Amino acid sequence: MRTSSMKKLSLFCALALTTVLTACGPQGGVSKEQVDALMAARHAQVSAASEEHVEASGFKFVSSGSDLYAYQDGQPVDTLYLTVDDEYSIEVLFLDDLGNVIDFSGHTPGEFNAAINSSNAQVVTYSSSSDFTGDLSAEGVGTASMTVYLVHEGHPDYSATFNVEVTF
Repeated sequence: MRTSSMKKLSLFCALALTTVLTACGPQGGVSKEQVDALMAARHAQVSAASEEHVEASGFKFVSSGSDLYAYQDGQPVDTLYLTVDDEYSIEVLFLDDLGNVIDFSGHTPGEFNAAINSSNAQVVTYSSSSDFTGDLSAEGVGTASMTVYLVHEGHPDYSATFNVEVTF
């Protein structure tokens, strides 16, 4: 259920409960402490249900329909080797624990996105062009580490770091 729907349902339940308890009055046998406990329990249920975290355990870079690099269960396939001036338009696909691609099509655009940071922008860079696509560029000879994040509403649900080596 979408987060906004959960908030509306929570508000509706709170108003309905308040109305019923108010109509029953003090003779209804429900104390303020019981009402507070019910409201807290309902809030906890709604909060837990509205948190849609994705359990990614890997990712892969796809460029022109071919896998460029893959990382699964904390194990990089290998160092990503590039040559100076290589540039790839890539799609970042996140993988579940079975290695299947996670489908984000049912989510609001921008709710989830990939972010990639390089430890050395003189060696390799990534510039995002949409939620899950961007350009990976080999800038100069050297080694760098890159960290890939699956970002959900501004915070990372997943991250993984791997090495990149750029040569002539």
